Amino acid sequence: MSYRTIYYWLYMNPSYAIPIGMSEYQNLTNDLMVGYLFYDTISEIFVMKNIELMMLGHHFVGLASHVSCRITNCGACAYYHMMVYIAELSTPFLHASWILKSSGMKDAVLFKLCVVCLLLLFFI
Repeated sequence: MSYRTIYYWLYMNPSYAIPIGMSEYQNLTNDLMVGYLFYDTISEIFVMKNIELMMLGHHFVGLASHVSCRITNCGACAYYHMMVYIAELSTPFLHASWILKSSGMKDAVLFKLCVVCLLLLFFI
Protein backbone atom coordinates (compact mmCIF):
# COMPACT_ATOMS: atom_id res chain seq x y z
CA MET A 1 0.00 0.00 0.00
CA SER A 2 2.88 2.33 0.80
CA TYR A 3 4.48 1.87 -2.60
CA ARG A 4 1.19 2.30 -4.43
CA THR A 5 0.30 5.50 -2.61
CA ILE A 6 3.76 7.04 -3.05
CA TYR A 7 3.66 6.19 -6.77
CA TYR A 8 0.16 7.67 -7.02
CA TRP A 9 1.09 10.99 -5.43
CA LEU A 10 4.43 11.37 -7.21
CA TYR A 11 3.51 10.20 -10.72
CA MET A 12 -0.23 9.84 -11.18
CA ASN A 13 -1.60 12.82 -9.25
CA PRO A 14 1.28 15.19 -8.42
CA SER A 15 -1.11 18.16 -8.65
CA TYR A 16 -3.32 16.66 -5.89
CA ALA A 17 -6.46 17.11 -8.00
CA ILE A 18 -9.58 15.45 -6.61
CA PRO A 19 -10.95 13.16 -9.36
CA ILE A 20 -14.61 12.89 -10.35
CA GLY A 21 -14.59 9.09 -10.39
CA MET A 22 -12.10 6.42 -9.42
CA SER A 23 -9.23 5.57 -11.75
CA GLU A 24 -8.27 1.95 -12.47
CA TYR A 25 -5.21 2.45 -10.28
CA GLN A 26 -7.38 3.63 -7.38
CA ASN A 27 -9.81 0.74 -7.99
CA LEU A 28 -7.03 -1.84 -7.71
CA THR A 29 -5.51 -0.14 -4.66
CA ASN A 30 -8.92 -0.01 -3.00
CA ASP A 31 -9.54 -3.68 -3.84
CA LEU A 32 -6.17 -4.69 -2.39
CA MET A 33 -7.08 -2.98 0.87
CA VAL A 34 -10.51 -4.66 0.91
CA GLY A 35 -8.79 -8.01 0.41
CA TYR A 36 -6.38 -7.32 3.25
CA LEU A 37 -9.16 -6.17 5.60
CA PHE A 38 -11.28 -9.21 4.75
CA TYR A 39 -8.33 -11.59 5.26
CA ASP A 40 -7.29 -9.96 8.54
CA THR A 41 -10.86 -9.95 9.86
CA ILE A 42 -11.30 -13.67 9.12
CA SER A 43 -7.89 -14.34 10.66
CA GLU A 44 -8.79 -12.34 13.78
CA ILE A 45 -12.04 -14.28 14.23
CA PHE A 46 -10.92 -17.82 13.43
CA VAL A 47 -7.17 -17.97 14.06
CA MET A 48 -6.38 -15.70 17.00
CA LYS A 49 -6.84 -17.05 20.49
CA ASN A 50 -8.16 -13.76 21.85
CA ILE A 51 -10.48 -11.76 19.62
CA GLU A 52 -9.80 -8.04 19.91
CA LEU A 53 -13.11 -6.24 19.45
CA MET A 54 -11.48 -2.88 18.76
CA MET A 55 -9.46 -4.42 15.92
CA LEU A 56 -12.59 -6.03 14.49
CA GLY A 57 -14.41 -2.72 14.72
CA HIS A 58 -11.50 -1.00 12.99
CA HIS A 59 -11.64 -3.56 10.18
CA PHE A 60 -15.42 -3.39 9.79
CA VAL A 61 -15.33 0.40 9.52
CA GLY A 62 -12.50 0.13 7.00
CA LEU A 63 -14.41 -2.46 4.97
CA ALA A 64 -17.56 -0.32 4.99
CA SER A 65 -15.58 2.74 3.89
CA HIS A 66 -13.72 0.95 1.09
CA VAL A 67 -16.66 -1.07 -0.23
CA SER A 68 -18.94 2.00 -0.30
CA CYS A 69 -16.20 3.96 -2.08
CA ARG A 70 -15.96 1.25 -4.75
CA ILE A 71 -19.72 0.80 -5.16
CA THR A 72 -20.31 4.52 -5.62
CA ASN A 73 -17.15 5.06 -7.72
CA CYS A 74 -16.43 8.07 -5.50
CA GLY A 75 -13.28 9.84 -6.67
CA ALA A 76 -13.15 12.04 -3.56
CA CYS A 77 -13.29 8.98 -1.28
CA ALA A 78 -10.52 7.27 -3.24
CA TYR A 79 -8.48 10.49 -3.11
CA TYR A 80 -8.61 10.57 0.69
CA HIS A 81 -8.02 6.83 0.97
CA MET A 82 -4.82 7.33 -1.04
CA MET A 83 -3.78 9.92 1.57
CA VAL A 84 -4.59 7.59 4.47
CA TYR A 85 -2.43 4.84 2.93
CA ILE A 86 0.64 7.02 3.52
CA ALA A 87 0.32 6.02 7.19
CA GLU A 88 1.11 2.44 6.10
CA LEU A 89 4.75 3.55 5.91
CA SER A 90 4.78 3.29 9.70
CA THR A 91 3.81 -0.42 9.75
CA PRO A 92 7.35 -1.91 9.63
CA PHE A 93 8.34 0.32 12.56
CA LEU A 94 5.22 -0.72 14.45
CA HIS A 95 6.15 -4.37 14.03
CA ALA A 96 9.81 -3.81 14.91
CA SER A 97 8.95 -1.84 18.05
CA TRP A 98 6.48 -4.54 19.14
CA ILE A 99 9.16 -7.24 18.69
CA LEU A 100 11.70 -5.19 20.62
CA LYS A 101 9.22 -4.44 23.43
CA SER A 102 8.16 -8.11 23.62
CA SER A 103 11.84 -9.07 23.83
CA GLY A 104 12.30 -6.81 26.86
CA MET A 105 14.30 -4.22 24.95
CA LYS A 106 12.08 -1.17 25.52
CA ASP A 107 15.01 0.75 27.03
CA ALA A 108 17.23 0.12 23.99
CA VAL A 109 18.13 2.95 21.62
CA LEU A 110 16.87 0.89 18.67
CA PHE A 111 13.41 0.61 20.28
CA LYS A 112 13.26 4.35 20.87
CA LEU A 113 14.37 5.03 17.30
CA CYS A 114 11.69 2.69 15.95
CA VAL A 115 9.00 4.41 18.03
CA VAL A 116 10.09 7.87 16.84
CA CYS A 117 10.05 6.71 13.21
CA LEU A 118 6.67 5.07 13.77
CA LEU A 119 5.12 8.25 15.15
CA LEU A 120 6.66 10.53 12.52
CA LEU A 121 5.59 8.35 9.61
CA PHE A 122 2.13 7.67 10.99
CA PHE A 123 1.28 11.34 11.56
CA ILE A 124 2.67 12.58 8.24
